[in-house]
Amino acid sequence: MKSLIILMVSLLLFVSGSLYGINQDSPPATESEPKVELNNACSPENIEQKPPMIAEAAYSLGEGVSHGFNFILFLLYSFMSGK
Repeated sequence: MKSLIILMVSLLLFVSGSLYGINQDSPPATESEPKVELNNACSPENIEQKPPMIAEAAYSLGEGVSHGFNFILFLLYSFMSGK
């Protein structure tokens, strides 16, 4: 029974990790930025704004998911080590 739980958790972790990896966007390898000369008279003011609430919520959700993955790995290690 213990080995069946370990197998199921390992499979779930593998599938969720691969789905997470598929959704990641990789930047193009050969993208270069154009050179632009800046004139101080034409440059806009740098105004620092607080990120939108939805961005903060998404960041918090991502942090929670990463802590969940760490917890699953910890449980998997505990089952395997027999402690």
